[in-house]
Formats: sequence, C-alpha cells, structure tokens
Amino acid sequence: MSALVLRTCRADMTSHDGFRWPESGPVEAPNWNPEPICGGGLHGLLWGEGDGSLLCWEPDAKWLVVRVEAWVDLIGKVKFPRGEVLFAGERDEATRRVVDGGMCRVRTQELQNLSNFHLAMRKLVEASETSS
Repeated sequence: MSALVLRTCRADMTSHDGFRWPESGPVEAPNWNPEPICGGGLHGLLWGEGDGSLLCWEPDAKWLVVRVEAWVDLIGKVKFPRGEVLFAGERDEATRRVVDGGMCRVRTQELQNLSNFHLAMRKLVEASETSS
C-alpha cells in the first residue's frame, strides 16, 4: 500500500546534506540503507505526522508531497528508498494534498470494511435460509 510523505527543501530543492530533489517525478536515495537509523535514505513525515522541527520553515522553502511504497519508521520521521514527487510548492497546498490523500485512504478502508460487513451479513442470511 502506498502512503504520502510530507517533507521540505530549501528554495533550490536541496536538503540539508546537499541532495537535490526533483520538482516532480521519481526520486531515489543514492545511499539507501534499510537499517532503522537516521541517514541512508530519503526522509520525511509519513502522512505529515511527526517531528515538525525537522522541516524547513523558511518563507521560501519548498514543501514536497512524495508517494512512497515502502518506508522505515524512525520515530518522528520515516526514511524510504524511493518515491514519486507529486507536488513541490507552498506549504498550504502541500499539506492540503496530504490531508486529502489521507482522507481518501480512510474512506477506502471504510468502504472496504462496509463491503466486508455486507458480504458477511449476506452469507449469514443465506446460511439461515438454507438451514430452515
């Protein structure tokens, strides 16, 4: 299952270690290490949740929304080997996109749960009808 990561960069799209992020499209860590330690990957806040002090709050900072398929939890942030930059721009738009993406995820899960409930109820009704 994919997730959205919120992160920031300097205005020139570089992170604190000099890595240059694309404004859109695929991105991959040049130094991926799956160990649950800081470093060795791309970093951000899964679904925008985590340690906000790790973000760049400069007025000209770029706020990125990155879709990821795999990540390692580092408590307060995550790291991931690769992703797809879906948005780079201002904070308000980036956070709105993460929230909207999270709401879609919740709605999808709710619909799946409802569908499973209806299926189970139908099976119960069918079972009771065949046993009577």
